[in-house]
Amino acid sequence: MQMTKRHSTVNTAQNLLVWLNATKGTPGKSRVVALLQAVQQLRAEREPKRRHKLLLEIFDRFAWYPSRLRLGMTIDPRSENWTVHWKMGQSVAEGDALNALLKLHDENLEQKVRQCRCGRWFFARSGKHNFCSRKCQLKATRSTAAWKKKNREHQRAYRKRNF
Repeated sequence: MQMTKRHSTVNTAQNLLVWLNATKGTPGKSRVVALLQAVQQLRAEREPKRRHKLLLEIFDRFAWYPSRLRLGMTIDPRSENWTVHWKMGQSVAEGDALNALLKLHDENLEQKVRQCRCGRWFFARSGKHNFCSRKCQLKATRSTAAWKKKNREHQRAYRKRNF
């Protein structure tokens, strides 16, 4: 049974979001977030010179990764058997996050990966979503001067009517 493309995309985005929300203050997270922001800016930019500059920045960021792969070979002098071993300089999870970012870019969906005011990363199902949850949306709305003014007026009228 094959997964639908949409389901696959949601899983890809979910893997990236879980990793972004789980890693706090690591250098790998900084690298992936900077790459995500550069890719998002490239998608939105219309000026050719600025697009070219952003593209070069993205290539420079990707160029960091291949040099972090360490290869080695161990030869057993008694049996003359050899084994190849490798180690990634960055964590495997960072590579998975990078892979998810590339898949989202291929499907033109990297713009939907956003960071809420609370710091949590989420996948915006539509272009209007700017908050990870209803709770964060209400908190942001209730902190505006316009809402506070309207609420004061409403509370005054309520107290006048009922007390």
